[in-house]
Amino acid sequence: MSHNNPCDARALMSAKGRQCGQSNFKPEEDEQLALAYVKVSTDAAVGTDQTADKFWAKVHNKFNYQRLAGTERSQNSLLNRFNNVLQKEVSKFVGHLAQSLREYHSGWHMQDYVEDAKRKYKDTKKSVQDESVDVVAEGQPTLAQRPLVGKKKAKKLRIEHERGMSSIAQLARIADATEKKNGFIKEHIMMEVFKIDPDSEESKRFFSLKRKQYMNEIEQEMNRDNEDVV
Repeated sequence: MSHNNPCDARALMSAKGRQCGQSNFKPEEDEQLALAYVKVSTDAAVGTDQTADKFWAKVHNKFNYQRLAGTERSQNSLLNRFNNVLQKEVSKFVGHLAQSLREYHSGWHMQDYVEDAKRKYKDTKKSVQDESVDVVAEGQPTLAQRPLVGKKKAKKLRIEHERGMSSIAQLARIADATEKKNGFIKEHIMMEVFKIDPDSEESKRFFSLKRKQYMNEIEQEMNRDNEDVV
């Protein structure tokens, strides 16, 4: 064991928010943390009234579920890394996602827009010589340089965090509405195309499939209604 940076019971966390003895965050981990944060924030099942501790517990679980081999991180480690380094980068990623959602792409689903946002984000990083998040955040005060926050400061940070969650949740609702709108546009276009020659075999096949689809949807809705009554 190296004696240059000894670890004792009073120094469980390092200045960069990682557990004692753990390596620095890799770029892949930073990306995974950012994605975990966005996914939990945009989860429709997650309410905005939950505590910050519960929110970060979910981020922690999602991050470690898809972690790289040998890179399990504690909840505090992820929280410190995000607050000290990644917050601005996540905002940039969400901005790219919003831009992607404004662009209509036939056949795309939400995951396609997320992947497009990731490409846009990486292209932006390449334009500044492929800087890592560490370099972008250079000069920011580290955890060790900051005084311990009091109750008022902690409350302020919690409020800012919850506001950020609310903004991203709103973006998720916009994304969902955009995806539904794109679906309606696509279906309308297809309807108009097949109406051009309704007697063709392709048109007959199309409308036959659509009728079956609508019947299945109606039956499923009726079954749900019956279950609710029971």
